[in-house]
Amino acid sequence: MDNRTKLIRCVAAAVLVLAFALSVFVLSVNRYGFSVGGAEQSEAETEKTEASDDISGWVWRYMDAGGTPGNGNVWTTEHYRADAWNAAAGPFYTSPEGKRSGTTLTAADGNGSFAPTYFFRTEFSVEDAGAVRQLNATVRYSDAVLVYLNGEIIFAGNVPPGGYAANLETGCSEASGTVEEKFCVTDLSALRSGTNILAVELHQEDPAAGRAYFDMPRLSLLEEETEEAAPEIDGAFLELGGSEEQVYANFLSKDAESWEVGYITESALKAYEDAEGDLDPFALGATYVLLGRTYDESRQCYVYRAPLSLLQKSETYLYRVRRVGGRTESETRQFDFSASLSYAFAVIRSGFSGDGAEEALEAAETAADGLGGTLRFYAADRAFADGIPDRSGSLPGCTLDSAGNYSFTYHDVLFLVLSPDEGDPEKREAFIRAERERIRRHWTVVLLNEPWTDAAENPYGALGVDLTVNAAAQDILLVQVTDSGLRTTLVEP
Repeated sequence: MDNRTKLIRCVAAAVLVLAFALSVFVLSVNRYGFSVGGAEQSEAETEKTEASDDISGWVWRYMDAGGTPGNGNVWTTEHYRADAWNAAAGPFYTSPEGKRSGTTLTAADGNGSFAPTYFFRTEFSVEDAGAVRQLNATVRYSDAVLVYLNGEIIFAGNVPPGGYAANLETGCSEASGTVEEKFCVTDLSALRSGTNILAVELHQEDPAAGRAYFDMPRLSLLEEETEEAAPEIDGAFLELGGSEEQVYANFLSKDAESWEVGYITESALKAYEDAEGDLDPFALGATYVLLGRTYDESRQCYVYRAPLSLLQKSETYLYRVRRVGGRTESETRQFDFSASLSYAFAVIRSGFSGDGAEEALEAAETAADGLGGTLRFYAADRAFADGIPDRSGSLPGCTLDSAGNYSFTYHDVLFLVLSPDEGDPEKREAFIRAERERIRRHWTVVLLNEPWTDAAENPYGALGVDLTVNAAAQDILLVQVTDSGLRTTLVEP
C-alpha cells in the first residue's frame, strides 16, 4: 500500500469519526432541547453526559478574591461580558480540606480574609423556550445564595429579611453550614429561545470563617405542567420596623420555601386596574422583597420575615406572598399605615380554658373595641396559644433560649416571658438585658409565667422595664398601647 492510499484511508476514517460525533451531538440537542453555550465552555465540557439534568461538568465563569462585578445585577444578564473572569467546573469552596475534586476559591487578601460575596455565571441554550413548563434544579451552598435567570431571581436560599442592598453585603437568616436545596421554577417569563444566562450570587455570614461553598449538580427543563399550591399565610402578622416608614411582615408556615412578599397602596392598585392590559395589576405595580426564613423550634414551623419600607402615612396597603420563581400567589391582605398608633394585646393565662373562657375572650374583644385598638391575642403558654388560632388571627413567632425563656415583639412592644424552670435571678436578668439590647422597642413587658407573691413590686425596674406582669395569676391581661403610653387592664371572666 503506497503512502497516498494510506493517506486517503486515514482521511476517510477521520471524516467518519467526525460525522458520528456530530450526529450524537445533534441527537442530544434535539432530544433535550438545550446545551451549554460556547462563551463559557471548555474542552472538558464536551465530555459531559447526555442526561439533561446532570450539569456537574458545566464550566462556570467566577469572580472571587473580593472582586465586584459592579453595582446592581447587570452582571447576571447577556449585556455583561465576563470573559476576563476565571473559568472552572464546580464544586467551588474556600476550604479544600476533604474535597476530592472541584475548584478552590481565592482569598481576598494575604491576611486570610475571604471575600464577602462570590459571583458565578454560565450559559446554556434552549431550542424552544415556549415548550418549557418548569425548571428544576439542585443547589448546594454556604452561607446564602441568589440564583438568577437572565437577570431575574428564581431562587433565594437562607438570605436575610429583605435580601441584600449591595452585592458585597454579608449576612444570612441562620447559620447552618453547607445545605442542599431543590427548587422548581414555574414562572419562566425570563427564559428565552437561544442563549440564556444562569448566574449565582453567593453571600457569606462571616467572610473570615472561610466556609464558602457552591455547587449546582443538576438542572432540567421539563415540558410537563406541575400543580402549584398558593402559599398559606394564615399565620401572618405585622410589627413596626426600624423607622417610621417601615413595618415587618411575618408569616408562619410548615413549609421550607423561598418566598417573597409584594405590597402596593390601594390607590396605586386602582390606577393599574384602570389601565388597559391583560397583566395582573398587583404583580405589575407591587414592590417585592425577599423573606428571610428561620426555624422556630418551639412552634415546629418556619418563620418568614421581611421589611416593607418607604411606606406612606394615611395609606391603605395590600400585600400578598408568592414563591420565588413561582406563579401562584397567596390571598391578598391589607393594613392601614397611619401616623397614630393604637392597639390592644390580650395575654391569656397559661392553661386558661373551661367555664368562663369564651366569655372572657369576648370581654377582651369588647374592651379592645371600646379602646379603639386592633386586638391581638397571645398565650403565656405557647402550647395553649396554638389552641386559639381562630380567635387570635395572628400569633407571633418567638425566640427561645436554653432555659425556656422566650421573647416576641408586636409593633413597638417587646414581650419577655420568663420560664418557671429558670429560678436564677442573675440568669433571668442576663436574658432581659440581652434581649433588650438585641431587640430595641419603645416598651418592654416582662411576663412571669409562674405564681408571684408580691405583684406590687417590680424586681426588674432597675433594668428600665416599664411593666412586670404576673401572667399566671390572672385570666386575661389586656395591654393597651396608644400614642400617649401603655397601660394594662385585668379582664374578668
